[in-house]
Amino acid sequence: MTVAGRRLSVITPTCNRPVALDLTRRWMAAQTLQPDEWIIIDGADARATHPPGALNFLDNLERGVAAATGDRLIFWEDDDYYDPRHLEQMIAQWDLHPDACLIGDPTQRYYNISYRRYRVMANRGASLCQTGMSAALRPWFATVLATCRALVTAPAYGLDTRLWAPALAGGYPHVLAPFDTVVGIKGIPGQQGLGMGHQPARVAANSWTADPQLRTLTAWVGPEHAQMYVHLAGSIIATAPAARIIRPPRSTPATLRRTSHGPA
Repeated sequence: MTVAGRRLSVITPTCNRPVALDLTRRWMAAQTLQPDEWIIIDGADARATHPPGALNFLDNLERGVAAATGDRLIFWEDDDYYDPRHLEQMIAQWDLHPDACLIGDPTQRYYNISYRRYRVMANRGASLCQTGMSAALRPWFATVLATCRALVTAPAYGLDTRLWAPALAGGYPHVLAPFDTVVGIKGIPGQQGLGMGHQPARVAANSWTADPQLRTLTAWVGPEHAQMYVHLAGSIIATAPAARIIRPPRSTPATLRRTSHGPA
């Protein structure tokens, strides 16, 4: 059970990734705790301010946060794998610490399905794909976006680090807990992502560990999903139906709303 009166909004920015959207709808449908609303912002809209890329991604985040009606916002990236218990575990921790302004998992697991290589990082704070934010932090989030936009060469670089910095410095309450419910998947067909895990030279470096037998991927997502990712990487599922991509006007982000907040 969640604290009475709390509303949960999940925010997903996307752009030109129908395969990823198909998958992320599958992961959301499997969640043991459903959000009150799920907001998908599509940067492929012809009226988008910026073309696909970092600035487009930041615009989508801004529009999603502005549209959310919940007092708890959880970021959900379109190309990542989410365990069915992800939302349930995050909200359970949040209910134990209802004054927390940020909540997340500091252990970041990444897997590039094209190269069958993975990396585990233990950074300060949490990556955006496994971060929850109180709606009270909207002004600070806007400041972070503005700072990132000013970084001409890599606008989205360090967004999550900047978001978490004041909390880690003691500026506001937060929770970091090992949920182990997210895997940052790289290499899904469609618009390339922004992180280093999408860059071949970075993935080929020694910091990424080879997984030729898929043992790590299988342990992280299960055998069925591991094989599905292998098929995607090999373009075997070329005839899969395209997702219905939601393309809202800039002033009216797409919102998928559910009327109840409880077990699916």
